[in-house]
Amino acid sequence: MNIYTLLSIILSVCCAVRSFAQGTMTFDQQSSTGGFFEGVINIQSAQPVGQSFTPSLNAIGFVQLALEGINSGNNENAVIYVNLLEGSITGQIIGQTTPATVDIGFEGDVNFYFSTAVAVSPGTTYYLQPVVQNGDADINASIYYAYSGGTLFTNGTPVPSENLYFREGIVETPEPSVWALMALAGGALFLRRCKAA
Repeated sequence: MNIYTLLSIILSVCCAVRSFAQGTMTFDQQSSTGGFFEGVINIQSAQPVGQSFTPSLNAIGFVQLALEGINSGNNENAVIYVNLLEGSITGQIIGQTTPATVDIGFEGDVNFYFSTAVAVSPGTTYYLQPVVQNGDADINASIYYAYSGGTLFTNGTPVPSENLYFREGIVETPEPSVWALMALAGGALFLRRCKAA
């Protein structure tokens, strides 16, 4: 086998191991530790709808909501994203997650990720607003959770006794695995011996 081909294979394996490594989700604020549907609110008909929260970290990398997709009659799934706003539920958008698809009949937690973590100021109130980008499924969000750092908003109005089920925080990217580093070091040693021979 050609030395350069072997090196290429080793580097490809290391890159693949790195790219498939899962990030660790660190939760900052949350209204519950597991999504279950005590009650629901339809996010299309209650706009602007969302949840205020008060972060303790200086960035937000993801949002988790408990959602369900209801067939509105057109049998189309919904594509949803979450706005991060400052000032109010109708304030300035400072971040937007990449869209996620919620299938008709789905019920459970959905993770929404910001392509780059958005800087926030700890102790300041921010707002999460789920938005249906396209699709005809009615999307319900789970509500009625206890959270002291914010409140639910429906039709732009706070509902102090209720909260969305939500979790937010950062995603920490793992370092390359020990096995990947060992493979890279072994490949380098092998190449060195081949050149010396």
